[in-house]
Amino acid sequence: ETRAMGHVALYGDPGTRALVDGVSKGNCPLADVPLEPGEHDIRFVFDVTGDTSGTRVNVKANEHVRLRADFTGATPTVRIQR
Repeated sequence: ETRAMGHVALYGDPGTRALVDGVSKGNCPLADVPLEPGEHDIRFVFDVTGDTSGTRVNVKANEHVRLRADFTGATPTVRIQR
């Protein structure tokens, strides 16, 4: 039996890397990262400045969640879009 996965799409400025539960997934944009349903730690690293920003997101089976990191403002932000 195949478990239904959740999916996240990770976006950020050029030079932004994404880590999911501490594992590097590579450079943004990452259009489809399949994840087990449940809570995950999403962290973005902007290599240009060394800034990091992250959040926890609860992903349901068959759900697609978009996360966008923005390092251009005064403080790094991560927005979650469902």
